[in-house]
Amino acid sequence: MANGTSLNKAIDIITKATEADKAKNYDEALRFYTHGVDYFIHALKYEAQGEKQKETIRLRVQEYLERAEKIKGYLATAKDKKKPVKDSGNGKDKDDDSDEEDVQTKKLQ
Repeated sequence: MANGTSLNKAIDIITKATEADKAKNYDEALRFYTHGVDYFIHALKYEAQGEKQKETIRLRVQEYLERAEKIKGYLATAKDKKKPVKDSGNGKDKDDDSDEEDVQTKKLQ
């Protein structure tokens, strides 16, 4: 393997991650961030030549992991909001008060 191959690959992948992030394509951005971090860690272990380069890689990995965690949290809350509403199938709405009570009960749990 050529010197710096993993590092160059990591940079390319993280560039794609930031582009997807800016385009609000968070699923893809999260995937790219995690793959990019994997390559950075490999470069840190096997390719980094010097403490300054290792420290720079560590700082970048920390930044990208923090961003990935924020995206992961956002995606989790977005999926919770998009859960489908049950349809009773009879065309009549249930009592709205019971729906509000269910929401309040879920908040308390």
